[in-house]
Amino acid sequence: MSSIDRERPLVAVRGFLSIIIPDFAFVDPDNVEPWGVYEYVSQRSWRELSVTEKVERLIVDDSILRID
Repeated sequence: MSSIDRERPLVAVRGFLSIIIPDFAFVDPDNVEPWGVYEYVSQRSWRELSVTEKVERLIVDDSILRID
């Protein structure tokens, strides 16, 4: 997460998720481990989700989002 995004998020609402997928999302969509997923807590405060939390909370459905 960049310092600008950390300090001035587009959505500053507790619980908002910022999802960063490396390599312009040209990755295996079933492997969320390398993804950066951050939850907004409060002003300038984010919490990074663990791999377990990413698997439990994120739904990757190729009928909605297609990655070729």
